[in-house]
Amino acid sequence: MTTFVHSVYTLILALWVGGISLFTFIVTPNIFRSYGRDAAGEIVGKLFPGYFIFTLVLSALALLALPLCKSLFGQTGYRWSLLLSVIAVAINVFCVFKTLPQNPPRQTGGPLISTAPRRFSREKDIPKTSCG
Repeated sequence: MTTFVHSVYTLILALWVGGISLFTFIVTPNIFRSYGRDAAGEIVGKLFPGYFIFTLVLSALALLALPLCKSLFGQTGYRWSLLLSVIAVAINVFCVFKTLPQNPPRQTGGPLISTAPRRFSREKDIPKTSCG
């Protein structure tokens, strides 16, 4: 039974690290090479919620499986693994519940602030400032 649990624990770690590596080093750079910056940012932004939930679930599963594998680790190795797993779960909880917007703003079809220079047709259209 211990060998099976250790295999499951190793599989969880491999999926977790592999998923992070795949998204970070292969998927995201290819999206940014294939699309313009704005389109790529929108695509990656849509992928983030699933990505962060993926990492949270796998880090939590690793933390839950770790005590079942305690006999395969030395005392020091187990403590370090436990500490790092708790930190990883805490970071992933923060990412899912604090950094992702819970109610993302709806698209309105254009930028909220125009970046085009403003044209004034008459002197009375020029905004008054406190300096002059």
